[in-house]
Amino acid sequence: MRSRLFAISNLSTKISLVFGGSILVVIVTMVAIWYYGFAPLSLKGARDQRISDIIATQSIQADARIRQLANDLRERRGNLQVLASTPAFGALLGAQPLDRASLQQALENAFAHLAWAYPDRYASLVLISADGRSLLTAPAATVPRPPANAHRLDKVLTPGASETVMLKREAATNVLLLILARQIRSPTGETLGTLVLRMPPGDLLAPLAQADEVLLGPSGRIDLIDGAGTQLAHQTPRNATRSSTPPPPSVKSRGIEGSFLEPRPDGSTDIATYRYLQVGADDGWTLVVRRDKDEAFEYIVDRRNRVLLLSLMVAALSIVLVRLFARQLTRPLRALIDTSERIAAGEASVRMPPSMTEHTEELARLARSFNHMAAQVDSRRQRLEIEVDQRTEELAREKATLQRYLDVAGAIMLVLSPAGRIQLINRIGCEIVGRSEADLVGGNWFELCLPPRLHADVQAAFGRLVSGGRNEVSRYENPILTANGQERAITWANTLLRDPDGRITGILASGLDVTDARAAEAAVRSAHDLLHTIIDTSPDWICAKDREQRYILVNQAMASALGQSPKDMIGQAAPDPGLATAQHRDDNSDGKVLTGKSIHLRTEHVRDKAGRERILDTYKRPLRDAHGQINGLLAYSRDTTAQHEMEAQLRLWAKVFECSSEGVMITDPQHRIIAVNRAFSEITGYADHEAIGQTPRLLSSGRHDAAFYDTLRATVTADDRWQGEIWNRRKNGEVYPQWLTINAVRDPTGTLTHFAGVFSDISDIKRSEARLAHLAHHDALTGLPNRMLLHDRLGHSIERARRHQHSLAVCFLDLDNFKHVNDSLGHHVGDELLKAIATELLRHIRREDTLSRIGGDEFVLLVDTIDTPASVEHIVNKLLGVLREPRNIAGHQLYLSGSVGISLFPQDGTDAGTLIQHADSAMYDAKQLGKNRFRFYTQSLTDGALKRLRIESALREAALHQQLTLAYQPQVDLETGALIGVEALLRWTHPEMGAIPPDVFIPIAEESGLIDEIGAWVLNTACQQLSDWDAQGWSPPRMAVNVSVRQLRQPDLPNQVQNALNRARLPAARLELEITESAIADHDGVAAIHRLAALGVPISVDDFGTGYSSLSYLKKLPIRTLKIDKSFVADLTTDTNDEAIVRSVIALAGDLGLDVIAEGVELEAHRRFLLEHGCAHGQGYLFDRPLSAEILRQRYRAAAKKPTK
Repeated sequence: MRSRLFAISNLSTKISLVFGGSILVVIVTMVAIWYYGFAPLSLKGARDQRISDIIATQSIQADARIRQLANDLRERRGNLQVLASTPAFGALLGAQPLDRASLQQALENAFAHLAWAYPDRYASLVLISADGRSLLTAPAATVPRPPANAHRLDKVLTPGASETVMLKREAATNVLLLILARQIRSPTGETLGTLVLRMPPGDLLAPLAQADEVLLGPSGRIDLIDGAGTQLAHQTPRNATRSSTPPPPSVKSRGIEGSFLEPRPDGSTDIATYRYLQVGADDGWTLVVRRDKDEAFEYIVDRRNRVLLLSLMVAALSIVLVRLFARQLTRPLRALIDTSERIAAGEASVRMPPSMTEHTEELARLARSFNHMAAQVDSRRQRLEIEVDQRTEELAREKATLQRYLDVAGAIMLVLSPAGRIQLINRIGCEIVGRSEADLVGGNWFELCLPPRLHADVQAAFGRLVSGGRNEVSRYENPILTANGQERAITWANTLLRDPDGRITGILASGLDVTDARAAEAAVRSAHDLLHTIIDTSPDWICAKDREQRYILVNQAMASALGQSPKDMIGQAAPDPGLATAQHRDDNSDGKVLTGKSIHLRTEHVRDKAGRERILDTYKRPLRDAHGQINGLLAYSRDTTAQHEMEAQLRLWAKVFECSSEGVMITDPQHRIIAVNRAFSEITGYADHEAIGQTPRLLSSGRHDAAFYDTLRATVTADDRWQGEIWNRRKNGEVYPQWLTINAVRDPTGTLTHFAGVFSDISDIKRSEARLAHLAHHDALTGLPNRMLLHDRLGHSIERARRHQHSLAVCFLDLDNFKHVNDSLGHHVGDELLKAIATELLRHIRREDTLSRIGGDEFVLLVDTIDTPASVEHIVNKLLGVLREPRNIAGHQLYLSGSVGISLFPQDGTDAGTLIQHADSAMYDAKQLGKNRFRFYTQSLTDGALKRLRIESALREAALHQQLTLAYQPQVDLETGALIGVEALLRWTHPEMGAIPPDVFIPIAEESGLIDEIGAWVLNTACQQLSDWDAQGWSPPRMAVNVSVRQLRQPDLPNQVQNALNRARLPAARLELEITESAIADHDGVAAIHRLAALGVPISVDDFGTGYSSLSYLKKLPIRTLKIDKSFVADLTTDTNDEAIVRSVIALAGDLGLDVIAEGVELEAHRRFLLEHGCAHGQGYLFDRPLSAEILRQRYRAAAKKPTK
């Protein structure tokens, strides 16, 4: 039976009732769950509520316990306060001396009262003095006296403190004690000591033992922690479910109250509540009540599981009810679907059963409408079938007519649907494709007749053609695939087909089979490419021209030679006038060929791209068309330039062979001579007919043995070449040296064909070598052994002396003032003088000794064996005497002297280089002593030379490291003392050697050439200092700077002076240059003096009277001042000769109109003498030593006036 629910006829009402009922069931179920105690459906809300409840419970417990702990502690502190305030303690502690017995008795009485009032509560009472030392304990036998700092009671002794409380575990007994300490004060407030009450904390901590398992749960615990985080006590319920080990103290345990969620090391979380108890001025205890959060949530999880189970049950019941209702509701709809599918399958008479009208009103109406629609469709289908049959017959007739038209076409005719299916194809199409019309029509054209590789591209193009809708005819070419798998090339023309409404119904395609045509074209292209390949790979030049002589074909070889590409030359007019040489530029060979003649040009000259002339062997013939008419010409040329050059080279080599100055002999492999040149005959004396047919034994000298010739032949066989010196015999019997080169000649296959020998007569070279060997070891001028031979002989002598234990001597001789001979009489006279001296010296030395000239006017005598140094002195004195004898050279009577340095083996050296070097040092010392003498070498000479080298090396870096400075010595008016100028004096202070005197380093600077650089620095620095003084408001009238002879020889010295003045912005008159007398005698120096004077720079002569210059220079040179040397001024008052010289110099300067200034004025007597005899100016220590720039400015600024520029 159907229920009342399904008897309702309205579908919407039925749906509303079913879903409304389901919702009502869910609501009633949830209300029931709520009513029966499951209100916290939200898990998160339940957890939050649970945490709040636990925190509230723990807070109540913590507050109760901390209050009880505070009350108990307050009671004990009150007991101690009463005891500490007892007057007896204050009086006894304040008494002097201290009555320990009375104090002990008072302490015992106080502890007895405590023990009577509170049995078993207190352990002991301790009295500590004000300085922290423990005095007494009650009872006396309970505990020993603790040390002064026991229990860290120093806090209570701090000024301003009164008491302290601490829980301390005794280290010795491991007993936990509660310690209370309080100060004992006098009536005036003075701290007299401390009273310490020690007790077990058991009853004090009793509240901790009352852990309620119901309130805290199995995981709860209570901890008491001091201010340092140390656990003082803890308590857990009896049935605790986890370890009693406390977690690490939290940072919240230090004076903070509240409740927190705290993580534990094992990953769980505690709900912790903190309460703080202040037990001292700076200390307190924290009570912590905690419980595991997960254990607190266990009942919530159980409640959640029960709710989930009930919800699943309700959901399952709802699904079952909905499923039953859905099946009942959709049964008519399924019947409607089945009927529709049967009608679609062709059962047009099928209708909805009458039972469907008994359901709901909506479904009954739907069934009746469906049956009416099915009847209408069936009627219309019958009428349409009749019309289709009629139209099909018409289309068949039209298709047959169209097929006949298409079949007579000579190309493929094809009609495709928009989807690419074959609707119509003609006979030619079927034949080309190789399939019947029945196989093709209806099939997909792309899949049946196109190669697979083209499916995607052609279908895409077909789709674009259909979707584009344009009526133009599209033309293209692509292959088709026949039934036997061959591809045919088809040229297509496509157009769109449309119905009367303009809709695209298909595509008409016509295709022409061009496979054979394409094959023929490919064959032609292949033949054309082959011909072009043959032409382009040919090394010969090939070209074709039309009747206008324009290129229509040029191969690569010709284009490359002419520096163009074949493509660029096509169409150019030919021939190019730039290609032909002058003698062939007007050649009309092409014109002759165009008349029908064939021409062969054996030597056609053209120029290539590099401008080089090439010789071609050219053939030209006319080209004719199919009618036999000449339409161009073909030219074929072979480059024979190399061949012509080779022929010319062969002629040249033949000429060289014949005209060569070296003898040439050619033999066959059997060593028979087959050719010789003219030089061969001239050198050997054999004519060509006498040598040809012979072997080289004809020339053998007999000087070489068989082994020499065997080695020669073996070398030629192995290396195809031999070169070396050989002695042969001429026809006249003369033996002479040859330089011979033999080469083996082989053909391209490596077969030996000839031997070629080239030789030259080296007789002259041998003689020259002998001469050169002599010159290499002897002086070319004197014939004496040179330095190389001297070293060789000296080395041998040293070895003999070492073996035979005897001495030898090396004498280094240098001619004095030999340079004057060359400068005054010429080098030719000097050379003759050297030869004469060498000859004379050779006559006065022993045969076993060696006299050598090692350069210039320097000679070295090797005395091979000596007995004593005196024997060397005898030889040297004899040689010096020879040198002093007069000589008449080229009409000139010449007198010379020499200086000799002597070194001895083994005292002064054990090798040739050292002995010569030391003899040279001794010779230099002899010259320094006055020349015309000899000196033996001593170690001090080397030490002096080393010191000189060290100074020179340091001097090279002095300017770079700012070790050089300038000092300035005032020049004054001798009468008034007024400053008339300053002289810049160079000073050098080395960081290791200290201050080095100028007379030591300046000569070294001049000899080494450093004076040029240093002099330039002095010049620029002095000028700049004068300019700086000007800028500071004070300056001397002029600055004197010394210039050496070497500086005067510099061509650019005037430019240096001018540049220094320009940089300092000084007039030339402010700078005075001081020169020495030796500069006056130097030709280059005289010229430089004139150029400097032309600049306006005053010139003075320094140290006048100490040199050897001619006084005539004083009137010829632009000199303004003479400076009297300090050596004359120093002994002015004691030496009459110096007085006479000074008076003469002053008088000479006055007569010549020159100024005069005296150096070295150190005494007042010097100043008066100079003034009396007319010298107005001077400088010296009487006035001032050389000063630094700043000290000089400070000292003379007040007395001087700034000069006008």
